[in-house]
Amino acid sequence: MKITVQRKVFADALKMVTSIIPSRTPKPILTCVQIVAIGDAIVIGGTDNDIEISTSIAADVKLDGESVIPAALLAQIVASAECDDIDLEVNGTEARIKTPDSEFLIYGFDAQDYPASIAIDTEKSFTITAAQLAEMVGQTLFATADASSRYAINGLLIAAGKKKIEIVATDGHVLALATQPTASGREVPSFILPKRAAAILSRSFAADDELVISAAGGRFVATNGSGKTTISGTCIDGAFPPYKDVIPKACTTTVVVSREDLKHAVQRAALLVNEESKGVRLDIGQDGIKITSRAPDKGDAEITLATQSTNGPALTIGFNPFFLLDILKASVAESVTIEFTKGNKPAAVKLPGFVAVIMPINLQ
Repeated sequence: MKITVQRKVFADALKMVTSIIPSRTPKPILTCVQIVAIGDAIVIGGTDNDIEISTSIAADVKLDGESVIPAALLAQIVASAECDDIDLEVNGTEARIKTPDSEFLIYGFDAQDYPASIAIDTEKSFTITAAQLAEMVGQTLFATADASSRYAINGLLIAAGKKKIEIVATDGHVLALATQPTASGREVPSFILPKRAAAILSRSFAADDELVISAAGGRFVATNGSGKTTISGTCIDGAFPPYKDVIPKACTTTVVVSREDLKHAVQRAALLVNEESKGVRLDIGQDGIKITSRAPDKGDAEITLATQSTNGPALTIGFNPFFLLDILKASVAESVTIEFTKGNKPAAVKLPGFVAVIMPINLQ
């Protein structure tokens, strides 16, 4: 294999692919990138056996071929070079990287030993922009469970219907649901995306990329509109909880308040929360919200907050402040609507395209 490629483009592609490559693994070949040169482009790929990334970039291909090169070392050499173009020549397992003022020889692996990509049926798919996906993942990822015995809630449920796309996460204390409209007119079987895969998908594409996403046979695949970048991996097997049953159908008290003001007030009240006191108390009234907290060994806090509107009877409820803060940080909207039923029932926090359900705690 022999190619010449623009250094910056090559460096950016390597940075994306190496983001999933493990630094330590029982299989040393997985610390490498696979480079396939054919025609007028090269395809750079990497995997950790759970997630695969491949991306294609233009190159002057003088000799077609395939190589497997240590990822971190190649990325460092390319990133540190000070030139416009880089020459890469591979003979067997030896790779030579040449710039006008340097030449590196590094040892790779036999390309035939690299894991083969797993084919995925893409017949049933939905489309979404990378910006929309990143927003939805950002609104829900915090609510995924961590190493729960209920393995299905360790990821995000992706449910694409004929008119809307939903991404849902819950850890049993908080449920987060993000929704975006779609005009696809098709319904795609739902699947559970591991949280790490969701984070990688949300940051690996350009904001204006239109993604085609599908899942089948326990695996997912996402490709941008140009088909130049593909990310695939393993889905989580299991039944996601019936999340629609958790969202309150009615409420007795509704509050509209500045999201930023409420976030700041809860942050301040949380300064006097410890393991014993557990949470903050919200007293909802027509005059506003009074937030109180108490740490027996430290003291008390009381913060008052004006609301934009309050409808319904007065109500007192307790929350874990850190769960509430996670919800309020998931959006940049100016106002937030909170719907309550009783002081011992879940509350629904509503923002544009986003609903979160938070369980109350007993402050007695």
